[in-house]
Amino acid sequence: VPEGEEKLRELVSDEEITGLLGEKVREPAAAEGEGKAEPEPDSEDMTQEEMTGLMGDVYSGGRRLERIGDCVLTVSDDGMKASFRGRLPEKTTLKEALQILERNEIRFGVIQSRIYDALPQKKGKRRSGREKKSMDEGTGEVVVAEGQEPTPPREAYTEYHFKEVGEEVVGTVVKILEGFNLGEVQKCDVPLSLVGPGQLLAEVIRDSGEVGWDVFGSEIAVEVPTDVQLRAGENVALEEEGRCCVARACGYAGVIDGAVAVIPPLWVSRDLLRVSFVLLPQEGEFPVPSAKQIKKMVEGAGVEHGVLEEEIGALCAKMKKGEKVERMTQIARGTEAIPGKNAEWKFVCDPDYTRYFGEILRIFTRSRNVEYLEEYSKGLAAKMVSADERLAVKQPPAPGEMGMDVFGEEFTPDEPEDVVLEGSEHIRFDEEGEACFAEIFGYIGIGKQGDRVQIFSPVWVAPDRMGAYFVNLPQLGEKRAPKPEEVDRLLELAEVEWGIDQQAIGLLCEKMKQGLPTGITVPIARGEEQRDGEDGWFDFAVERDPQPGFFAEDGSIDFKQLNLTPLLAEGALIGRKMSATEGRAGIEVSGRELPAKDGEEVVIDLGKNVRLVRKEGEPDAYHSEVEGELVAIERMAELTPMVHIEMHRVMTVQGDVDYHTGNIDFPGSVHVEGSIQSGFEVKGEGNVVVGNSIEEGAVVVAGGNVAVKHGILGEKTKVTAGGSVFVKFINEATVRAKVDMNISEYAFNGSLRVGEELKIWGTTGNRPSGVIAGGTAIVGEKVTAFEVGTDGSAPTQLVVGVDASMLREAAQLQELIDQYNGVIGKSLRALQVERMPAEQIRNILLNLVLKAKGERRKMLARSVKNLLELQSRLGTAMEKKKKLDERMEEMAMRGAVEVEGTVAVNTLIKIGRHALKIEGGATEVIETRFALGKDKRGKIRLLMSAS
Repeated sequence: VPEGEEKLRELVSDEEITGLLGEKVREPAAAEGEGKAEPEPDSEDMTQEEMTGLMGDVYSGGRRLERIGDCVLTVSDDGMKASFRGRLPEKTTLKEALQILERNEIRFGVIQSRIYDALPQKKGKRRSGREKKSMDEGTGEVVVAEGQEPTPPREAYTEYHFKEVGEEVVGTVVKILEGFNLGEVQKCDVPLSLVGPGQLLAEVIRDSGEVGWDVFGSEIAVEVPTDVQLRAGENVALEEEGRCCVARACGYAGVIDGAVAVIPPLWVSRDLLRVSFVLLPQEGEFPVPSAKQIKKMVEGAGVEHGVLEEEIGALCAKMKKGEKVERMTQIARGTEAIPGKNAEWKFVCDPDYTRYFGEILRIFTRSRNVEYLEEYSKGLAAKMVSADERLAVKQPPAPGEMGMDVFGEEFTPDEPEDVVLEGSEHIRFDEEGEACFAEIFGYIGIGKQGDRVQIFSPVWVAPDRMGAYFVNLPQLGEKRAPKPEEVDRLLELAEVEWGIDQQAIGLLCEKMKQGLPTGITVPIARGEEQRDGEDGWFDFAVERDPQPGFFAEDGSIDFKQLNLTPLLAEGALIGRKMSATEGRAGIEVSGRELPAKDGEEVVIDLGKNVRLVRKEGEPDAYHSEVEGELVAIERMAELTPMVHIEMHRVMTVQGDVDYHTGNIDFPGSVHVEGSIQSGFEVKGEGNVVVGNSIEEGAVVVAGGNVAVKHGILGEKTKVTAGGSVFVKFINEATVRAKVDMNISEYAFNGSLRVGEELKIWGTTGNRPSGVIAGGTAIVGEKVTAFEVGTDGSAPTQLVVGVDASMLREAAQLQELIDQYNGVIGKSLRALQVERMPAEQIRNILLNLVLKAKGERRKMLARSVKNLLELQSRLGTAMEKKKKLDERMEEMAMRGAVEVEGTVAVNTLIKIGRHALKIEGGATEVIETRFALGKDKRGKIRLLMSAS
């Protein structure tokens, strides 16, 4: 190459150039004594392994093309770089180097300037900086040819020729236009672009890039990026091999699910009878569709009927002139169907005449008595009809006319309804069902919709079935009067058979016929009340008053008029036993007999010193056998009235019971004029009367009543009476009365047990008094008090409707049941048997015994026998507990608490097993089975609810 030769001449002499270019380089002679040097192997004659061994680790990558002495021509794996590795042989010229490249077909990107760096260096000549830079000193590599990398094209993209608002927004507009909500269409302000047919909507923009070349001159293709594919949606066509999207109809352009679409600017009403052109807000000028285009678009939407050409023309003219156009313009209208006329019942009377019918029905149903019915019937009026009177005539339905929607589909109007008139049991229809008649005389009721008619009998039967009445309310419209036989029919329907007053019926019919007043309720039948027999009783021949004397103004008992225990002479008549009477049965107006209960015979419990005298035809008489004091205790025993009578001699203690008298145990009544001092005991089989007080720690036991002028004091004091207790006050003492307990002033922190009634009531001056505060009172039937509890007092508990002995027995039975259950459960677990009904357990245990053998069978037999015995005892205990609970529940149903004044907080009232707790100033209902209210005198009354 001339340029290379000139370069060589600058570096070496002419002789050297001649030697390099004109003569073949000879091999150097071997040095003396070393023998002849072996010729260097030709690269073409060497194997790959021999070349690798010769080159060592000089080269570690690329592809070897040719070896030239110690130099190797290599090319990179991708063909983009050719290099000489190592020094070319001595005297190698540029031309020869180029021939080496040509021989190996390296034709592109040859860098001649770098080939010089691979040529051998002349002796004594330094390598220039450029040469050092071209040659890698570590590997001796010189890059002599480089390929050209391809230039990749830019990514293709889509260019839209309409306003983009996002797929989600476009989807919302589509839903609005396809929906039926007119309000949403009118409020829609999304500025979608209005386009016309043939308008370019979108196109794909692509770039080709440039190819590359490797050092062999082979073309390197451009890596084409993923192309953008246009998708055509509704009313859009693809052109130019899919590079362009063009509108096929007028509408709003947008992207839906990745496809370019044109949304028809149409809205169809839910009934398919209206089509409107919807013009959304536009930015700047927009293509105005022609009338022809709009009609074509409407036809494309399937609209065939009712196209409004004039409205379409006017719309296009307005848009062309730039005038204001409404958001929605109707461009098609279907034909509405004309509905038929429903059947209708025409009533003979004005339906307004029956406006009070429902209220009258409620009054008839809810009235408890005649007074209630008359009170709540005031101001009401009604329409009456006679039997067989025509009430209504039916008008048949009329058909309607067909309609057609905008899509050309015919539709029929709703079929006219054949209204069914609902009638009550006293309504009759003719054979064709086109007229209805009343079967009885009565009040007519017409439903608000005119689809229901009812006849209601004016005969009202009292809830207790003891009377039947004709209810004659003021009549609206033409007046009607019943005939006696019509009233008899009404009584028959009401199942009234007994006590009918025909005279009253005749007079009623005549007065109504003449228009004379009769009153709202006219009795036309009466029943007869049943009368229960009277219980037997003991008719005392002596005057008895439950008060031991009377309570003085200070609440103490005045014994000056002591008549609690009358003194009788020997042989004196005490009283007679009066037998119970039989009940008399009654009868309802329906003819049902009402059985009456016979009276309960009183049981006379005969005590000491009393003689029974019987004479034929006379009541049993009871006489005193000694001179002394009568003790009479009236009480209920197992729900049966009982009177206990006995006579006792009287022991009188003048002064106190103290160390001078000692303890007293007398087989009669004991009268103590003073007090019973602390720690002393007084026991009497009759009554015990104390003229002052019973002090701390004293014990009093009386077979009859106990009367104390002042108080019973002390936490350790105990008083027990077989009859009743009368006292001014009780303070912290324990007091028991089998019958009643009367306290005139107060009971503080006491422990009281009363068989029947506890009464804490008296007067201080002109003010009522009587308060129970703190402590516990267990009472069989009733508590009467002026106040219960006080501010700051200890908690007060009233337990009513229970018997203390029953409570103890119930507790003992429950404890026994729990013990039995525990032992049985433990035994069953040991035998690996689950709890189940007793009979099933018995069968399983017997099977276990039968399957066992030897000693195990004997052991199991003993265990099973014991277990079955326990099961039997458990069943017996549970049955006793059940019966006891029933008796306690029955007793609780008679329980009551009456309070004249207030019930303070921190009070618990229990009736039977149910409780009412008052705390924190509010009433907390623990279990709502109480009927809580006030009686006519304003007393708080607490009773067990019967439900």
